[in-house]
Amino acid sequence: RGVSFSFFADIADSFRIPLLVGVSLVAVAAMIFYQTRYWNELDFFTRSGLVCVLPGAAGNLIDRAIYGYVTDFFHFRWYETSFFVNNLADCFISIGVVFFIIPLLLSKNDSHISKAT
Repeated sequence: RGVSFSFFADIADSFRIPLLVGVSLVAVAAMIFYQTRYWNELDFFTRSGLVCVLPGAAGNLIDRAIYGYVTDFFHFRWYETSFFVNNLADCFISIGVVFFIIPLLLSKNDSHISKAT
């Protein structure tokens, strides 16, 4: 009913659904604007991140706008430990976030190496 880790799950549907749909709509619109405006200037990782996050966010937005919630159906476990339950859109968002983080890690590593020399 809520978002990640059941945030906002205890809020009334009459407030929660419009709030989450509105925030998702603004986020998707901002990503579309950013992607179309700056596509030629973006590096591989940022492009790949947007290509993954945008459809994931749009998929969750559509589900939440139509049904009022997003159905999670992948349950990730490691032996007896249950990690999280999510859907395909969430998987795309997670992969996209990894693409966004990779350049940060690489640039941090590069700056550390250049300071050492």
